[in-house]
Amino acid sequence: AIDTRDYEPDPNKGQMFEAIAEVSNKAVGSEFNFARYTVSEKFFISPFEKLVDLVFAGRVAYTQAVGDVPFYVKDQFSSTERVYQGALGGLRSLRGYKASRFVANNIALANLELRWTMFDFTVFGQHFAPILVPFFDIGSAFDQPKDIGTSIWKYAYGAGLRIAWNQATIIMVDYAMSKEDSNMFINFSHIF
Repeated sequence: AIDTRDYEPDPNKGQMFEAIAEVSNKAVGSEFNFARYTVSEKFFISPFEKLVDLVFAGRVAYTQAVGDVPFYVKDQFSSTERVYQGALGGLRSLRGYKASRFVANNIALANLELRWTMFDFTVFGQHFAPILVPFFDIGSAFDQPKDIGTSIWKYAYGAGLRIAWNQATIIMVDYAMSKEDSNMFINFSHIF
């Protein structure tokens, strides 16, 4: 991993690149012989840093599993920040669809967010900053890498309100829609 973000919980600039290889083999006690490779890039840009606290945030990720892959690992992206992240659908990926809605050996994902910190205030010694976040998610799950061009891409969009509490704690409320469904999420931290 290469991490140049200025502040991990709520970055304004920088990037994080990850390249992860996981191997499961019967020689080390596993029941399955398979490998998973994941590459992801997260970027954070503040185009008008001196005028307004506006951050353009994005993530692109691709994962491939090969070999005797058990079904319960097909719905995961590897990450150095989380043990595993659910694949397409749900809170941390394609928000307009149910969790793990699309599963395959190859998964591609992109998320775009515009994070606007509107103002900040202090109450009883606690510092708060509301952040308005419109977003767009797109992804696809497919069997072979060569199928990426012909696979069906699903997308979702929506908006969220995040509240930075004493800078390090991010409370999030996101509402996402897709052609198939809509979801509301209440949780902690940005999705990436």
